[in-house]
Amino acid sequence: MAQSAGLPNIRFLPVQPFEDFRHLMIAADVHMLPQKAEAADLVMPSKLGNILASSRPVVVGAVPGTQLFEAIQNCGLAVPPDDAQAFAQALVILASDPDLRTRLGQMARERALSQWTRQSILQDFETRLMPNFVPAE
Repeated sequence: MAQSAGLPNIRFLPVQPFEDFRHLMIAADVHMLPQKAEAADLVMPSKLGNILASSRPVVVGAVPGTQLFEAIQNCGLAVPPDDAQAFAQALVILASDPDLRTRLGQMARERALSQWTRQSILQDFETRLMPNFVPAE
């Protein structure tokens, strides 16, 4: 916060009511999701589904071959983890190209609806758990 003091384009807000969460997510032009290199495949960020559903592109710190890197393909840009310069460059690319932001945001929304809904996650879980199971009709 001290480093950004006096910058007119950065605001820090207190924790917001859950009812406002959706509006905050779509208020962004681009989402940033930094990830430590050593956490690359330990955990999938819980906020990723909401980020994708917002119809906005995302910049993530992820390397090829990780689940996070694969999850955002065609939905945003991946940069090396812990590389502030690469994050800044990715933001400049997205800030200067509204068509790219729109295209990636639309793909993000489609990905959220096809892979990140409760129903699609449960269906994928059931398929992996019981690959040969055929429900009774």
